[in-house]
Amino acid sequence: MAMAKEAYNPSVFDTAAAAFVATNGMSCNLYAMMAYFGGYLTSYKQTAALFDISDILRAFKSKFLSYWTELQAKVQKQNETYSPSSNKPTGKAALWQYLQSEYLDKGLRIQDSDLYQFGYIPDADIPLIETHEPPPF
Repeated sequence: MAMAKEAYNPSVFDTAAAAFVATNGMSCNLYAMMAYFGGYLTSYKQTAALFDISDILRAFKSKFLSYWTELQAKVQKQNETYSPSSNKPTGKAALWQYLQSEYLDKGLRIQDSDLYQFGYIPDADIPLIETHEPPPF
């Protein structure tokens, strides 16, 4: 932010921070701000100037914001895909459904699965899984 021979001037940084928040406050939360400033010098800086507030403001909108928006869209899509509200089985019900379709329906034994071999399927659950009923909760 300043050369080693220069004195630290907090009012300059207060002004720069205020300008950044005023310009980007509606599109930048705390996490986005940490990601942006964490990668600013290596990924987003566009000028050779040491501390250029206009470059900081410009790079946020031109380089970072589209990347951040794309990441947020991916997370949102992933959350919708794996959401419990999507009526897809999760947890033990999904495990049992997997074992039924990949082992029992193909004539294979659950005891031959790696899940059983590594202790993820208790012996007491095998007769229940073989009934093709959902797990009792």
